[in-house]
Amino acid sequence: MSWRVGLAGCGWISPFQLDGWRLIPGVEIVGVCDLRLERARQLSERYDIPWAGDSATHLLEDCRPDILDIATTPASHKKITLEALSRRVHVLCQKPVAPAVEDAQEMIDAAEKAAVTFYVNEMLRFCPWFRKTRELAVVVIDDSWSAHGPARSGLEIEGDEGALFLSHDKRLEFHSGCTGRVEARWDYSSRAWPEWRPLVFADLFLDFLRVVAECPRPAAQARDNLKTLRLTPAAYESATRNSVITFCA
Repeated sequence: MSWRVGLAGCGWISPFQLDGWRLIPGVEIVGVCDLRLERARQLSERYDIPWAGDSATHLLEDCRPDILDIATTPASHKKITLEALSRRVHVLCQKPVAPAVEDAQEMIDAAEKAAVTFYVNEMLRFCPWFRKTRELAVVVIDDSWSAHGPARSGLEIEGDEGALFLSHDKRLEFHSGCTGRVEARWDYSSRAWPEWRPLVFADLFLDFLRVVAECPRPAAQARDNLKTLRLTPAAYESATRNSVITFCA
């Protein structure tokens, strides 16, 4: 099956996304747009994309994509998403999906009314080290993006049978609870994170296309993402009040 994809937003993450789309047979990138027109033109020339502009509206009108990949700033997500959905264009939207839960809910409602897919780009779920971890255990991930220096992701999980450790350089180990010895290793350190990004995006895009093709509930994945969106302000409120915040996700 073939898909016509438009990309809104040509910032630093956009080349990784385009590299990811290129790995999927049947995908044609028909246009890119950015408020900074020159940036869109540079990206279109680099990737031999036939259309570049400064407006998502014009991209939707001129290129008529099947899918709009939104990689703009969060404050612009709602307007662009609603316009795409009104044209029955499937939407893949970068995180955070919106500045407020109410905005995200409106976007979800619009997708369900239009019966087209609305999917939030939570790419870290598709990192192979996290996917392997999910096969082995239910986890909480320490993803320290706010720290000084490069982003670092790691985890430690203790269970009845042993412990699972993921180092910041992407080495995963299972330590036996009986012997304390390392019983299994999975090493993902051979590629730097920039090398992994297109591969991770490609896996995410394949899952998105699966959802589009199978036509399940159009915004089920985005509805699940509301839990994350609700959790974030609750965490800030908890820190401000120095108390436990209880809420229904």
